[in-house]
Amino acid sequence: MGLGMGGDVVTDTAGNFERVLQVDAQGGVWLQGPLELAADQTLSTLYVWLSQTREDGTGGVATAVLDGGGFNSAAARQAGGTPWRTQANAVHGELRAGPATGMALAVLTRDDGSTISYWWSDNGIHLKQPAPVAVQPHDKNALAAELLQAAANILKHS
Repeated sequence: MGLGMGGDVVTDTAGNFERVLQVDAQGGVWLQGPLELAADQTLSTLYVWLSQTREDGTGGVATAVLDGGGFNSAAARQAGGTPWRTQANAVHGELRAGPATGMALAVLTRDDGSTISYWWSDNGIHLKQPAPVAVQPHDKNALAAELLQAAANILKHS
């Protein structure tokens, strides 16, 4: 099967991004999804964009580039392909839980040396915030004790 069904646009976009992507505590997100290549294709570069516009008009944009050296093209040539994955930080605005749109441009090299490109978009992505980590009262006490000990050590050696 591979990329390229329907000319230069991948027509089966339902699986090119994972449905749910996790936003990390710093506002970054791991962009990921499956990719299946034809037998004569190797990924050269994958450019990925993620955008989000919330009801109040605010939003965020993240971009990333995955070099082909960081992707297993041989595995992607097998039936079902293999996942691609790259980390992106919000470069404009802020990414939060809610719907988002992903777009990607794959630049591929064929065995004959020619270069082809394919793009796809997916507006069915949902961003998920990580669950907050609750700090237990005993953890706060332990942390305070460690800080006091560190301060005492600094004063002792100064």
